[in-house]
Amino acid sequence: MPKAQDIDLIRKAEERAEDRIRAAEDNAREIRKQTEINIKKIMKSSEAKGKKAAEARVDENESKRAARERKFRKKVDKIIAQIQEASKDRKPVAVRMAVELMLGGE
Repeated sequence: MPKAQDIDLIRKAEERAEDRIRAAEDNAREIRKQTEINIKKIMKSSEAKGKKAAEARVDENESKRAARERKFRKKVDKIIAQIQEASKDRKPVAVRMAVELMLGGE
């Protein structure tokens, strides 16, 4: 039969083991909690980076579109200027023809 002293030693050892188990469980819960916090931070950071990248892409596309539009407008303005320049040469002819028609000439 075990002695009372031996039984007390066994109980104390079991209590210490249970304390260590509880401490390990608490530590595991804390690690899990911190890991979840870190994962959320990483997800937010990734989301923010993705959003920034998407906004940069939109800005880049908008800049390219604006540049194409400016180039197109310059072409249109150049064509309009050429048409206006060409029409200046024809105005005297048109005026002369109108005067001749009004005067009854041919």
